[in-house]
Amino acid sequence: PEDARAAFDGHMANIRRLAQEGSLLVAGPFLDPKVDSKLRGLFVFDRADPEEALELTATDPAVQAGLLAARAVACASADPLGRSLRLW
Repeated sequence: PEDARAAFDGHMANIRRLAQEGSLLVAGPFLDPKVDSKLRGLFVFDRADPEEALELTATDPAVQAGLLAARAVACASADPLGRSLRLW
């Protein structure tokens, strides 16, 4: 429990760091942990290569501790999402 708390505290700090760097555009929970306890949220990275996204998720303490898992899927939008988000 204490290790998990530290890992999730690190998880939130890592999210803030990646967002401040401009690598992470959107993050948040979306699944009930009862469905899949390791796949519980979404990170949208400003990266074209899914492997680069996986490298970024590997910096997450909760992923490193095995509490969360990562999958990467390439996607694209007509207007770059990062630019659209900055307009808000």
